[in-house]
Amino acid sequence: LETLSLRFQRHCENTLALARHLEHHHKVAWVNYAGLPGHSCHHIAKKYYREGLFGSVLTFGVKGGRDCGQKFIESVKLASHLANVGVAKTLVIHPASTTHEQLTEQEQVASGVSPDMIRVAVGIEHIKDIIHDFDQALDQVEIPAETFHQATHSALSLPHHHSDGGQSHLEHEAEQIRRKSIETVRPCPPP
Repeated sequence: LETLSLRFQRHCENTLALARHLEHHHKVAWVNYAGLPGHSCHHIAKKYYREGLFGSVLTFGVKGGRDCGQKFIESVKLASHLANVGVAKTLVIHPASTTHEQLTEQEQVASGVSPDMIRVAVGIEHIKDIIHDFDQALDQVEIPAETFHQATHSALSLPHHHSDGGQSHLEHEAEQIRRKSIETVRPCPPP
């Protein structure tokens, strides 16, 4: 308890740095983190959170969908494959193949889980080590040629996602559900 504030500050600093790195990675379709200026609720987060501390959990999508997301999880070396949060170690999970596996794809999408989603609880390791681990894991992901240049969905309709075209029916449905849930469950009024 005595070191909680120091640890939480490091968690948040690392999470923001990782989010910034991932949003420019060519194998990442989207990044969802309120600390990014393009996030629809960034202005609310800046108002209510301590300066620069936007939390230690982010989600992102690996281009190529479910199989590519699973390959990323299998390829991390520093991060652990666990569903916890708030521990010193970076933890990753692929909800579509773990915590939400019992649901159909449509039920997963309705609950906000897309096939490509990776949830990350960022730890307090050195950020260069975390980024190196994610980069080497993403290097192991082989995106199918037909999906490499297609867009995957945009989580929360963030403007910084990598998109250059069509979506599958399921991806379109996921985006529509996310937009509706943002508008009704977590409204973020303009600044």
